[in-house]
Amino acid sequence: MKMHSLAQEEIFETLPFINTAHTLVPQRASVTTEKKQPDLHEVLFQLVNTITLPLRLPEMLHLLTEMVVQSLHVDLCLIMLQGQANDMLRPCASHPDILNSDTQLQNLHISPALWEHLRTFTLQGQLPMLTTKEISLLNPLHENAYQTFISIPLCVGNECLGLLNCYAQRELYYDRDEQLLLNTIANQTALAIKHRRYVEEDMISQNNLISSFVEDLLAGKAEAETILQRHAYILGFDLAKSHVVALVELSEATEALDDSNAATAHRQDRALRHATALTRIKQSLQTLYPGVLIDERETGLVCLLPCDSDLTIEYLDKQLEPLLKNSRQESHVSISIGIGTCCQAIHDYPRSYAEASEALQIGSCFKTDLHCTHFTELGAYRYLYPFTQTHTLSDQYQECILALARHDLRKKTNLLDTLEIYLECGGNIAKTACTLDVHRNTLLQRIGRIQKLCPLDIDHMPSRLPLLMALKVYRLRAHQLHSDEITETNSSHLMDHG
Repeated sequence: MKMHSLAQEEIFETLPFINTAHTLVPQRASVTTEKKQPDLHEVLFQLVNTITLPLRLPEMLHLLTEMVVQSLHVDLCLIMLQGQANDMLRPCASHPDILNSDTQLQNLHISPALWEHLRTFTLQGQLPMLTTKEISLLNPLHENAYQTFISIPLCVGNECLGLLNCYAQRELYYDRDEQLLLNTIANQTALAIKHRRYVEEDMISQNNLISSFVEDLLAGKAEAETILQRHAYILGFDLAKSHVVALVELSEATEALDDSNAATAHRQDRALRHATALTRIKQSLQTLYPGVLIDERETGLVCLLPCDSDLTIEYLDKQLEPLLKNSRQESHVSISIGIGTCCQAIHDYPRSYAEASEALQIGSCFKTDLHCTHFTELGAYRYLYPFTQTHTLSDQYQECILALARHDLRKKTNLLDTLEIYLECGGNIAKTACTLDVHRNTLLQRIGRIQKLCPLDIDHMPSRLPLLMALKVYRLRAHQLHSDEITETNSSHLMDHG
């Protein structure tokens, strides 16, 4: 199915075509073919493995296009699918990714006659033979430099779901057996797409029921208790057991992206990256906590975790650490988790939800690595956070903290961390040294340097509490300032790569 150039002689458009090297060429044309093709049985095996993975439809389509390019040695694979109204074919996935590039793609309208023409060849296990006009109707690329164009319909019975289009910059040759296998691959792909659509429709219905139940439960409507009990029974959720509310929120990774990262990460579909990360963490939580109920929202998850298991921050951190790090490194997605306290009755859920929201919001400020925060560990931050959002007070305690922060930045030291642990330990040298895992003499040397930089006497009891509070306020303000700077930097990168 060769892409005809504008310079090609008009007479060729009226001549019959023969199906040779995946290139439809005029009978009078001279063609040199090279039979160097992949093992299509292996391709079919990889396809079956791909379509059986527990992925959403966009993820599955992306993997399919990648598999086709790598296995069939073509240069581009593009999947076009019909919308819900079955009117237009729209590009849904491609490899390499041209959907989020400057490549111009058009939606296609395929007439019933052309669909039937394509399906006729599919039923015979052959690649469609196409005229130049038919090629133009099936090709969404406005401009391309490809020599070979293959378009195979994705059919389930009499229903045509879309097209599997392949492009190559060289001639390709497939014999009849290989053409039959290619059609089998397309048929299996169509079946997988149709099945995944049915599954996702069921999931949407189930998710809507879960979302309605969780919203009513967290709203704390006492008059809705009977309805909640009935909905919980339908969902298989045991309200008689203890649960805790956990909130999972996704955001762009806070690191300022360099040119390379911006080119690879932000040209991808942001929604797809977030959906992939949400799916992974949802599956992880379902594995860790059987019986968990999860309401998936646009930027995160609302989870009702059973309390009868060992639900601790240390356990969650240990189990979710690889997932959180991979999401940041691979998808440039940051995941924060806030956890409330345990619910023993229906009226406890609004309280646990409010606690989880507060833990999520404040935890991201003082946790610089893994953002998994329980309400009970907020401590003084819970009282200071509202203050930092509305006040810019500066006093002698803040000046002391700023002096230490500047020294740490200039000398690459960690005196501020040392002071924080020292004050939290009530000035106890042995306890502080043990917490920091340093020798007593090392700690004394650090405290000596801190005292030289700080005009206040850190051993003076009345100064310790306000100094510790000033340090906490600095942490919260520094996080907010850093986040604002990163947001501005990343926005600038995105505009540069727009």
